[in-house]
Amino acid sequence: MPEATLAPEIWDALRQMAFEDGERVAVLSSLAHARERVARDARLEEARARLAEAEQAALEAVTARRGAEVAIDDAKQRIQRTETTLASGRLQSERDIMTAQHELESLRQVVAAREDTWLRASDEEETTAIALAAARSAFEAEEYAAADRRAALDQDVHAAEQRLAIIDGLRRDAALKMPPAIREQYRALYQKTGGRPFAEAVAGECSNCHHSVPAAAVQMLRARTGVPACPSCLRLLLVP
Repeated sequence: MPEATLAPEIWDALRQMAFEDGERVAVLSSLAHARERVARDARLEEARARLAEAEQAALEAVTARRGAEVAIDDAKQRIQRTETTLASGRLQSERDIMTAQHELESLRQVVAAREDTWLRASDEEETTAIALAAARSAFEAEEYAAADRRAALDQDVHAAEQRLAIIDGLRRDAALKMPPAIREQYRALYQKTGGRPFAEAVAGECSNCHHSVPAAAVQMLRARTGVPACPSCLRLLLVP
């Protein structure tokens, strides 16, 4: 007894399901991307990183300037002590006097060098302070822009979720029109195929894996007596 031909509405439901599956995969990808961009705003993160770098540079400049000031104060105190010692007349030997005078000269050179360092550090502090103010202003502006981007992305997410709900409703309706055996095959394949359990038999090949489709499967599709599976990727085959 020849196999019964599947009703046109069943084939329409199968093609509808295959189309909506493709749409669902695309919408899910778009939705995941939008949610990722909501969670991570790359431009805002870059502005935050630039602000952190500017803050670190400004801190290092302040630390360098203060370090130079401490070094200058320390050297000047040592100069004062050495000058006091020389002026007191407590040093009796010529050697001790020469040593103290040499130390005094060395300390004056240290002060001169540290003052040069202080000047450079002060210039750097001023430069980094200006850069920090600019980075902070840029970050605040980016925060406002990020809020606008977040609002737009939230709308995209909402629209994608609504579209997904419509697609799933159409898929449920199509599934109800499918014969139970085909529906069970479909469900078993759905996760394994990444949400794309259907493929098309085109010119004797599977449109997914391009494996040759057996003649019996092609005949089944032409006669519309069933939905064969690709022998390679196992997807359910339809005709274009």
